[in-house]
Amino acid sequence: MPKQEKTILDVLQEQHQPIVAPCNGQKICGKCKIVLDPSTSINEAEKRLLSETEISRGIRLACTRNADSVDVVELVHDTEHMVILSNVLLPEDRTPYLVKKSNPIGYELYRFDTFIGTSASPHIYAVIVDIGTTTCAVVLLDIAIGRVVEERVFLNPQTSYGSDVIHRIQYANSAENINTLKQLIVTRIDQSIISLLESNAIDAKDVIDVVIAGNTTMHYLLLGYDPFELAQAPYHASHTNQVVLPYEEVFGRKMDTIVTIFASFDAFVGGDILSGIYALNMHQQEGYHMLVDLGTNGEIVLGNKDKLYMASTAAGPAFEGVNITHGIGAIPGAIDTFQYPNQFTTIKQKEPSGICGSGLIDIVSELLQHGIIQPSGYMTSSYSITKDIELTPTDVREVQLAKAAIRAGMEHLMNVANVSSKEIKTLYIAGGFGHHINFDSLKHLGMIPSSLHDKITIVGNTSLAGCATFLFKENHDDLTKIPERSKIVNLGTSKEFQDLFIEHLAFNR
Repeated sequence: MPKQEKTILDVLQEQHQPIVAPCNGQKICGKCKIVLDPSTSINEAEKRLLSETEISRGIRLACTRNADSVDVVELVHDTEHMVILSNVLLPEDRTPYLVKKSNPIGYELYRFDTFIGTSASPHIYAVIVDIGTTTCAVVLLDIAIGRVVEERVFLNPQTSYGSDVIHRIQYANSAENINTLKQLIVTRIDQSIISLLESNAIDAKDVIDVVIAGNTTMHYLLLGYDPFELAQAPYHASHTNQVVLPYEEVFGRKMDTIVTIFASFDAFVGGDILSGIYALNMHQQEGYHMLVDLGTNGEIVLGNKDKLYMASTAAGPAFEGVNITHGIGAIPGAIDTFQYPNQFTTIKQKEPSGICGSGLIDIVSELLQHGIIQPSGYMTSSYSITKDIELTPTDVREVQLAKAAIRAGMEHLMNVANVSSKEIKTLYIAGGFGHHINFDSLKHLGMIPSSLHDKITIVGNTSLAGCATFLFKENHDDLTKIPERSKIVNLGTSKEFQDLFIEHLAFNR
């Protein structure tokens, strides 16, 4: 059998370049865009997946190009400069948990009478990390005074091997591939931490904590566990416990700090949701509250101090710009707000280069209200926002699927818990959109039951918020007990969920 030729995508993946490739080279997503000479011939996949304008500009697909045919390529989207759309939600009580005692060489640092080390700086730092399937955030905190120093957000480098956890798990079919995925995320987080320290002239010895939350698959791949069991019935997760390790054991770099990785609940509900519950104090509330995280996996939690019900929906990564024709992450130039007919803003006021999650929700909502999209989801043709950016009927279908999965999951969870919408005091909407989500747009899509519209509170990235809460609490017993009072609801085996999903495919219902 002749040796298979490498594509440009293969080489970019080997070099750990930040290219988006949701379908991992199967020539069906059209996302691995590169810029070549406009005179370069086009192939059938590019004719099918690229617009005439893109083709005229020399945009081609890396997965369809032989690596030997070109020496240098330019990536279309700058995923190295993504933007956090909201501030980290810090706990109200940010009393330093360190007792600092002066001595001749600086400060002796104690965490509840446990000696940590010494420092000549009055500032003590920690790093919190959210590992999302699509995007990751790394935040440097000064915990002595309780403030955010600086943030970094970037496309999860594993995205070059697939947009969702199923594609990642399929790729992780050997020890070598598991290690590839591990090294991608470990290296990128470590680089971000070092960059934050250097840009703020902070000595690594003054960093005493790194706290990480992510979904279960991200947890597995960070630590190099084989994730195969997570995608096979009965979907058991062997590694769900909280992990505490020296920095060097996780990231391979000598640093005198510890890394805490939040526990997961099961294969589908991970440490990012545990972190969200912790941040919002849902596990200690008398009344019922609901949390909906509009990330790639669409997790939902409903409960109070006695019981927490939770589920994960297959919402897909539409709200994070993936699987949308001109969808991109929260990078400069991404359309983030929209009003009909063509009024929009972009992140950092840059030239429009695509549509991010908050912009997508606005666009679909506005086109629904003006009859361009029918309540059934029908759309006669693509809608042009700029010369190069449009919303297609296929994009609308992706939003419908995500919207229906979220709405059906919410209602099914309420039925399982035997809790009515009247009993729910607050509906927390979390996700990378942060405070840029438009309340009215969410309502128009029909994603949220109308009885909960006046109970919505936008809370941004609660995965990061829970990590921050961890840093400022003296005792973490309540965190470790959350899984004990939790019930996982499997939506995949529920006929009621399937019926609700079909019922809510239409908008405005």
